[in-house]
Amino acid sequence: GGDDVERSLEPREEVVVNVDVDTLTERYKREVEPLFEDAKRYPRSARRAGLEGAALVDVHIDADGTIVEVELARSSGFELLDRAALDSARSVGKLPAPPPELRWESRTLRIPYRFSLS
Repeated sequence: GGDDVERSLEPREEVVVNVDVDTLTERYKREVEPLFEDAKRYPRSARRAGLEGAALVDVHIDADGTIVEVELARSSGFELLDRAALDSARSVGKLPAPPPELRWESRTLRIPYRFSLS
């Protein structure tokens, strides 16, 4: 009867909640990544020197989306580009607040910065 249906749904609800948090976190990251891309500044001196590379920046944000710290997770191989990636991420300042369902005190988003001349 009806009891069987309710029992079979219970475990599935927990799984959905877990997936939703991951999905919401991914969606939030995709939503804010363009803000970091828009803030990216490719140093003129790096362009002139033909420097290219990709850096990964860990951006620590608090519950309302304020960027509290940025740090280099992976170097591009060039200090000039690494500094540009960190400065670019720092310049964003504040992100839209994460959805209330995520309820985190702080979170780290890993943001890729690609510097390519082509």
